[in-house]
Amino acid sequence: MFSFSLQTATDPNLYLVKVTDPDALCLDGSPAAYYVSKDGDPKKIYLQFEGGGWCTGYDSINQTLDDCLSRTKTGQGSSTSYAPSYQFNDGVLSVNNQNNFKDWTRVLLKYCDGSGHQGTRKNPIPYKGTNLYFRGHNVTVGQLNTLERQNKLFSEATHVVVGGDSAGGLAVFLWTNYIKERVKVGKVWAIPDSGIFLDSINTRTGKPEYKNMFKNLVSIANV
Repeated sequence: MFSFSLQTATDPNLYLVKVTDPDALCLDGSPAAYYVSKDGDPKKIYLQFEGGGWCTGYDSINQTLDDCLSRTKTGQGSSTSYAPSYQFNDGVLSVNNQNNFKDWTRVLLKYCDGSGHQGTRKNPIPYKGTNLYFRGHNVTVGQLNTLERQNKLFSEATHVVVGGDSAGGLAVFLWTNYIKERVKVGKVWAIPDSGIFLDSINTRTGKPEYKNMFKNLVSIANV
């Protein structure tokens, strides 16, 4: 358990925490994880949903599963290679003087489920010798449960900002009300970045590419 202080944040690092919830699993079955700062105001929390696209496949479920399988070899589908700490030199997770959240407790919710921080499929899908888990919903709940259990971030927070970009930006829209319900006394703000994906026709192919991409993934992951 980290000990927090009210002093100005000076440590630029975020530190890895693995989630012990048995249902909170990355695509490859490794445990979900997040990074959190050690110092900073314990009552002011900045949560960042990590972006990183989705498992994609336009023509068949196997195409989507192939892409999911490829993600298990990276940090977007597995937590096995996550470093013990990570440092941001600028942006909302840094201690850069231009960052309005530099003195807050800063949290990066790692994205390793391939389905946009969503998905509740109970059983894994065996595919080409690998079990693929689609537990993005369980991952997010497990991350938030661990944050509360270890750091009392929600029961004692006065300010919570929920941010994210791309797939993480869409997650901001989907999860902020849930987070608001967990914050006992504080106020909650949402800052989604590039999190809206239009159901429009690709002018090159004449097909609704995003819709076709999501149909297979939604079916597989039980979103």
